[in-house]
Amino acid sequence: MSYPDLDEILRINFFSGPKKRNLKSTSQHMCAHVGSITWDGFNISEHNKDHRIQCSQCGKRFGKDLDMIELLLYQEKIKKILYELFFYKYPLTGIATRWQIPQDKLSKFKKSFVLQVFQQNSEIIEQKTKDLPRGVILGDETYMGSWGNSNAEIVFINNDYETLSTGPVEVGELKESILKAFNKIPEACRKKLKILITDGEPSYKAIAKIFGSKVIHVAQLHNKDQRGDIIISRFRKLGPHFLHYKIYTQWKAFYHDKH
Repeated sequence: MSYPDLDEILRINFFSGPKKRNLKSTSQHMCAHVGSITWDGFNISEHNKDHRIQCSQCGKRFGKDLDMIELLLYQEKIKKILYELFFYKYPLTGIATRWQIPQDKLSKFKKSFVLQVFQQNSEIIEQKTKDLPRGVILGDETYMGSWGNSNAEIVFINNDYETLSTGPVEVGELKESILKAFNKIPEACRKKLKILITDGEPSYKAIAKIFGSKVIHVAQLHNKDQRGDIIISRFRKLGPHFLHYKIYTQWKAFYHDKH
């Protein structure tokens, strides 16, 4: 199988933790900082000259328990798996069979990788205030694994496909999870919201209600018998109640030259 520009596309390093996890030596910590390996000089013995390898994030040093050729082969294998997952978008079942990895472990690895990337780049992804072109935010759930039997994340993006925030879905608390992820968006960005576009999940109404008549909520229905149908909503606070204005229509209504 071909993996064009593998090392250019996946500029990351992978390595295993130490075999002994209970040693007190600082060099024996578990280390899980993807992409942080650096060279740290050489170990010179009577017959050998071996590279020392260190994690630039936590300072962990990898000594004789790490064979460089094994590391490189391990990295290449993992990069190919990620290439198939995120660029070829092959089903988990096929990848698990091809690489002889249990599917549940592959699913956990996929989620772990995504979470590490977000954690290590959280300052860029979440804390940096991004622009909100036309005041549009799009929200949806994404699944790590096959639908209905996997871990889910809430993702909010702007109209330029930049990630504004993400957050895990807690079992039985979808509405709370949605609000928690939404509130991670910097306030300066949230205040610009004019149009919220989501699927038909009712829990997203909680965001629209917070903003009241200032925000239009566009819900795209994608059940088989409703595909293409949309509901355009606006909420107005009236004492302890909400007036809910709805327009039911279809995406075809927005085609060129439609009245």
